Amino acid sequence: MTISINTPGRLLFGAGTVKIDNVDVGATLGTTLFAWDMTLTQPRFHGAKGGLKGAGYISVFTPRVEVELAEIAGQHFAWMFPGLTLVSNMSSEVVSGWTPGCLDTGDYHKLEITVPRCNGKTTVITMVNAIVTSGGQLSFNDEGNPATIKLVFHGNYEPGAPTLAPFYIVNNI
Repeated sequence: MTISINTPGRLLFGAGTVKIDNVDVGATLGTTLFAWDMTLTQPRFHGAKGGLKGAGYISVFTPRVEVELAEIAGQHFAWMFPGLTLVSNMSSEVVSGWTPGCLDTGDYHKLEITVPRCNGKTTVITMVNAIVTSGGQLSFNDEGNPATIKLVFHGNYEPGAPTLAPFYIVNNI
């Protein structure tokens, strides 16, 4: 692998900035992760020792983002529990009224991760129709670190475009 004049501009550094519905989530800890799960289906033809080139297809593709929030506010709980009722006043935020059940379209969010590059530009990963589908965790410790909320968001397909993957990546070059 050779190093070129373009190498510094292709390097990404830091955990990036995370926004949900254009609102900065605040300080994060650990690694911010963009990943995907997919199922590749390969027919098993008689006489073939494995899958054949060109005969496979991806039957399931789900992007996900994992983020560990160090700032804890009522809105973070609302992302954690889709459908949650949050009541705020000058002195408190009351999180209540959560009942598992059907999800409303307002429970899905646009999630963006902006990561700086060495050339001063950014890479922006956007996941649409994001929702916490695999639970979360609120961690407390006695080690001098703040409590954190770890959330795992999954992107969901749009009903009008069920074959268009629910994410996109923009490299500002």
